[in-house]
Amino acid sequence: LVNGLIMFSFPAFLFLPRAIKRFLDKQDRQSWFLIASFTISYFIWFIPNQKSHHYVVPAIFPFVFFIFTNLDKSTYHKLEKSIINALCLLLLCVLFFVAFLSSSIEIPYFKQPSAAYLIITLTVIFLCYIFLLLSRKFLFYFFFLSTFFALIWVLFLPIFLLPTVPSRVVTLTNNRPVSVVFRKPYFIQEGLNREIKIFSHDKIAARIMKSDEFYIIPEDIYQTQNLGANTEIVYKWPLWKRGLKHQAIINALKKQNSGKLVDYLLLLKKRQ
Repeated sequence: LVNGLIMFSFPAFLFLPRAIKRFLDKQDRQSWFLIASFTISYFIWFIPNQKSHHYVVPAIFPFVFFIFTNLDKSTYHKLEKSIINALCLLLLCVLFFVAFLSSSIEIPYFKQPSAAYLIITLTVIFLCYIFLLLSRKFLFYFFFLSTFFALIWVLFLPIFLLPTVPSRVVTLTNNRPVSVVFRKPYFIQEGLNREIKIFSHDKIAARIMKSDEFYIIPEDIYQTQNLGANTEIVYKWPLWKRGLKHQAIINALKKQNSGKLVDYLLLLKKRQ
């Protein structure tokens, strides 16, 4: 929830210390109302056991309103340029990290861009940043900052996308019935673009004995339920593990081994 608050309010949260300082000086009723609204909308989500950064979205509005209603124009303009410079540097660091990662770690079924493509792109971005430093017009800052975000979102993030249902699986199943054991089967149904049959892990073995169709099952369930005796693997593909700790990612980068960062889904069919 804390990560969600920072992520969804960025870069407004960078102004929070100045906003708090000004609020303590005046303590107007409007700010108290925004604080109360934020407190209720934010801390109520600490009650459920399951937490997601999306739960913090309702609290973002009073949080951001509190910050900007407690900033004077002189403070805003004073911090504006330094924050934008920091954003540009941060984005450059992200892009260089992506370039390093894509060239240094091998990921199964991972389409790596050429080194030349990355070097040229990063060089252009670096030159744009130098131009920003020399420019004093906010419009240029806004334009190139938007371009940086677009490059990351459109060109670089998709490099690391591991689809829940690859196109190869859609082709192999060819509109035949599919039974699924998966934590969120909706994504598989959406990927296949047709109805699926959903089963729990303890009932899938009985289903395989009764019917002849395709099955999409996590590899760990395939192993624990001993499904290999009655099925054969048609296709296997990776998915990023959920809830990875940063230390696990760092260790994988050091060892240049992505095996511990992914789980596998299997497309099975019954042995004839």
